[in-house]
Amino acid sequence: MSQAQAVGPILRILGLAIELLGVTILMLSGRNDAADVGSRFGITSNQIWGTVIVGFALWATGTALIFARKGRAQRKDAADLDRDAS
Repeated sequence: MSQAQAVGPILRILGLAIELLGVTILMLSGRNDAADVGSRFGITSNQIWGTVIVGFALWATGTALIFARKGRAQRKDAADLDRDAS
């Protein structure tokens, strides 16, 4: 797998890990009776949700790159078959 092909899966895994980290922090910090969601970690709930959104955006970008590459490969294969048939 070349470096260009590895970008999609890497972004997907990285985005999922960041999103999971954000949700985990949110769940762990919510154990203090919802007085202050991020007080245990010194961050606000808006920062936690921002982390989750950034993780989702990275995951979605990686997924789009993977599907775009697969779509290009399928179109190329179909064009090769059409050319060979004629």
